Amino acid sequence: MRDGGITLPPRGWLDYCGRNAKDPSCLAVQFDKEHWQQLLNVQASLRAIRRQDDSRNSGKADFWQVASKEQSADCEDIALAARKQLLDAGWPLSALRLATAWTERGEYHVVLTVDMMREGEKATYILDNRFATVLSYQKLASLGYRFHTRQAARGPNWVVIAS
Repeated sequence: MRDGGITLPPRGWLDYCGRNAKDPSCLAVQFDKEHWQQLLNVQASLRAIRRQDDSRNSGKADFWQVASKEQSADCEDIALAARKQLLDAGWPLSALRLATAWTERGEYHVVLTVDMMREGEKATYILDNRFATVLSYQKLASLGYRFHTRQAARGPNWVVIAS
């Protein structure tokens, strides 16, 4: 049997995982006060990193590395830092995916998407160093973000984001 393109799971599976988050095949993060506070704390830490383009930091046009407060960084480095903080806090890798988008100003940008289960439904939140708080995917789209690609939930591949 060969796999085809990546698709959303059946609604019943999402409901099952919402009720059985400890099932290893679900790896779902439940939306609750503790997880939300962790997201807010990580988002606040991102705002403390000074922004600077890769060309100034590394001399390369595009150089991805995990940012720290001690150095300046650009968007993908900051998104990687958010991902690392949440992984270190025990979040599953499948819930934390980097994504590319065009901002409302037409700038190419990288953010961290965070998939969670909220009331039995999958919800995607965004950690973006351009904003003071965590926003939903829908909110950023309504502000003019056009999402392009993001990491697949498993493996090294990236997927195109359907409109």
